[in-house]
Amino acid sequence: MIRLSVLLIIVLFSGCVSVSTRVGKEEREKLSKVQEIYRPMEGKPELPDLKEDSELKDFIRYALLNNPEVEASFYQWKAEIEKVAVSRSLPYPVISLESEIISTGASFEPGLALMVPAPGKLSLTSEVMSIEARKKRKLFEEKILKVALNVKNLAYQYWILKEKIKLAENILKTLNQLEDLALAQLKLGRVSQSDVLAIQIEREKNKNILLDLHDYKNVILAQFGAALGISIGDKIPQPPEKLPFTEEGFSEEDIWEMVKLKNPKLSFMKDEIMESEIFVKLAYKEYLPDFGVGLMKSIFSESAMIKPMLTFSLPWRKKVSSMISSAKSSVKVALAKYSSEEFDIAIMLTDALFRWRQADREFKLYSKKLLPKVQSSLELKRASYIANFSGLADYLGTERMFLEFSYNCISAKAFREIALNEILIVIAGILPEGEIIFQEAR
Repeated sequence: MIRLSVLLIIVLFSGCVSVSTRVGKEEREKLSKVQEIYRPMEGKPELPDLKEDSELKDFIRYALLNNPEVEASFYQWKAEIEKVAVSRSLPYPVISLESEIISTGASFEPGLALMVPAPGKLSLTSEVMSIEARKKRKLFEEKILKVALNVKNLAYQYWILKEKIKLAENILKTLNQLEDLALAQLKLGRVSQSDVLAIQIEREKNKNILLDLHDYKNVILAQFGAALGISIGDKIPQPPEKLPFTEEGFSEEDIWEMVKLKNPKLSFMKDEIMESEIFVKLAYKEYLPDFGVGLMKSIFSESAMIKPMLTFSLPWRKKVSSMISSAKSSVKVALAKYSSEEFDIAIMLTDALFRWRQADREFKLYSKKLLPKVQSSLELKRASYIANFSGLADYLGTERMFLEFSYNCISAKAFREIALNEILIVIAGILPEGEIIFQEAR
């Protein structure tokens, strides 16, 4: 009985034996480094204190630590890593009970059996699960990139509105001054009542524009709060006052090289190709039978004899052949999807680069050429109207042109940055500067 107990312990221990994989270990190490800062002790770390002088990277850091979508993606990655350890283990041992009742007596034989997969199956299965864990990590990275992009884009959209509000308030202030001047000149008979009415109409139009801008600013602020993961009803911090603007260009060839190297979608699909190739190897392994080994010992018998037991599966060759064919087709599907995704990303990059160049050209056109000229013209028209050398229509027409050009210049400056964010963060897969917490996952 002692021998049987020792043997049972050995078999039970063998059921805990697992096959280690390099990929699984790497993923667990990366998870450990990220969790240490992102969710230490399974809890949320202290969030950055967002103030008026906080930088954009502080808001991005806050969003990544607080956004529930990022958190959900992190725990999906963690759960998949735990499945790797499960996949490395042998199947559960099976306890069997056998009894015989005859006229001369009865026998009762307990036994312990263990299924042993064919050589190579366990390691290949573990490798598949390791790749699944890596894919979940890349989905986590992709979510990080999208949240970071959203925070940055909303910050620039909010900046556009604030700049337009400042401009509209200045125009409104000028129109109020002009109305006072027109009313004074009306008493002296130098201008007609129609001039006063025209100025008042223009002022009311600008008031309505200003109200629309203030109203839409609240919409952007609500979206900004959602991106930061701030609950409804809680105070939403104002986006940063100062935003970085890129004045220099960049090499489009270098961008494309970074895309092929770091784009999260392409990287994810490379893993899918690798995973489908492993499934082909696993399908071939189905030709090999799985074995079951066990031992049985009679309790009531005085004999010390232990009966070994051996079973093995009988694979259907036609079924295995179909499995191999299906797995090979999956490889071709994965390769085709990867090529298709490359084309899609190339088109996305071409479009984003065009929008960046377009915004860059517009910003330089308005800021360096058109706005200085129309601003000088506006000042001349205003002085000319005050001196009664020209009519009000000339001034108001120039004022509308100045407002339009200024709006276009503000939008072009921000849209240039938004397009660049899309190129670098989403398409090239470059994490925002300063977010070293999540660099450990890459």
